[in-house]
Amino acid sequence: MFVNIVTFYFNLHCPRVNVNTKKRHRQNYWFTPQIEVMRQYLLILYDRWKVSGSLVDKSNFKTFKKQYNKAIADAKRAANDEVIKSAKNKCKMAWKVIKNEAEPNKIRQPVPLSPDRLNSHFVNVSADLNTADNSTSPDY
Repeated sequence: MFVNIVTFYFNLHCPRVNVNTKKRHRQNYWFTPQIEVMRQYLLILYDRWKVSGSLVDKSNFKTFKKQYNKAIADAKRAANDEVIKSAKNKCKMAWKVIKNEAEPNKIRQPVPLSPDRLNSHFVNVSADLNTADNSTSPDY
């Protein structure tokens, strides 16, 4: 009787939920084990440079960091190419990749130019050009 009561209230307050198990697009689908090894080595080089303060260690860190960033860029490019090639609708997938890479969470700053100021510029630009032409025209 006790188990039936506990089971009843458990099912009442914690109902079973069906979860869609479709394969989802991973965030860092380009992050390979080789890049993980490079990352760990880069962190070691950074720590070595910070502890020693040596210019040689700094140079080694910066050189390897360039290689690491190039490896990441190459991995992203290869992964995006593979995703687009394997898609049924290549155009749609290409735009999806572009949208993911476009940093949608980036805060955009408003343009400090008002429409009235832009309009007055184009209205007055011909008058400004006429006065500039007259003042700089050579005497023949």
